[in-house]
Amino acid sequence: MALDKDYEYTQADLENHSDQLNPNNDEYHNSREDNSCKFY
Repeated sequence: MALDKDYEYTQADLENHSDQLNPNNDEYHNSREDNSCKFY
């Protein structure tokens, strides 16, 4: 996620970004291009 100094990130933006970086979260796997291999 590129930072834009003129954009105020909402709590939802920050949570979504965090979820995509957390391998224990489903959104982590959904945000990857290859969804054919899930480890949960």
